Amino acid sequence: MLANAGLPLLPGLLHPDRWLLWLGLLFIASVYFFPTGVVGRLRNGGGDKSTGASH
Repeated sequence: MLANAGLPLLPGLLHPDRWLLWLGLLFIASVYFFPTGVVGRLRNGGGDKSTGASH
């Protein structure tokens, strides 16, 4: 038990009952990094192009 003495929060964060916390954090990160959605980012070619530049 001396190995876990330095990180008291780590076993609690990796507990199987924390799946909803991790799914929530994953959802927030996906919205933050892909605000137009994953499909919207793929439709636009993956870059931040303006829509009027292609005409």
